[in-house]
Amino acid sequence: MSTLIINPEYQHLFKKEEWPFARFMALTGDVYRKVKNRQTLAFEYQGTQFFIKKHGSTSIHEILKNWLFLRKPIIGAQTEFEALNILSHLSIDTMQWVAFGQTSCMPLLQQSFLVTRALENMTPLEDLCHDWPTKPPAPAFRFALLDKVATMSRQLHAAHLYHRDLYLCHFLWQQNSLDRLYLIDLHRTSKHTWMENRWKIKDLAGLYFSSLLLGLKQRDYFRFLKQYYQQPLRDILKQHSPLLKKVVFRAQRLALKEYGYLP
Repeated sequence: MSTLIINPEYQHLFKKEEWPFARFMALTGDVYRKVKNRQTLAFEYQGTQFFIKKHGSTSIHEILKNWLFLRKPIIGAQTEFEALNILSHLSIDTMQWVAFGQTSCMPLLQQSFLVTRALENMTPLEDLCHDWPTKPPAPAFRFALLDKVATMSRQLHAAHLYHRDLYLCHFLWQQNSLDRLYLIDLHRTSKHTWMENRWKIKDLAGLYFSSLLLGLKQRDYFRFLKQYYQQPLRDILKQHSPLLKKVVFRAQRLALKEYGYLP
């Protein structure tokens, strides 16, 4: 038994009687990413650009490994499908889902997919900010981006959602529209109401690590913290120092692993 859901906005393009589960899984296109049992393809249909992320079955070894490290296993496209819907309700800009499908509920047999509409005229923050050390942007632009990333991160965490890959490359800036910043790659996003500090540290460390080479100053990080916590800096440093020290330590470990030195 399989599940197939088409976004009402796209039912005129992908009619269920013409688009069964197998047709989606058979789609071909430009391979955007291929990792283990997951493949992301870009394709065009009737003049519109889309992405499809296909998931194959998961091994018992992968499931056990995740549970061993107290992580919920990521099985199929359902995690990202649910995250897209939650972010939409939170008014966090993200990808628009078009179609979702999966077969058996049994992880060892399950196949699934998620189709999203392509985001156009976008630049990852990692690329946008790459030249900041030698070509710093106008302060107002830098502050606006810092505030937006901090606000989106706060909204996500306030809903007990944790991205688990929260790096600047997963924030997309829409050209000529500073207010539109999109959060993507949600396939590992999970909801936690226990051990939340662990996942908050992971997310914030990812952001901090991916900003280390951008020439940001201490005042920029303080600005981020004030926007994220919505508190005066003095209160933040008093209440959250233990957590922030762990964020810095984890980011430094990532930097040593990636660069071989501490920026």
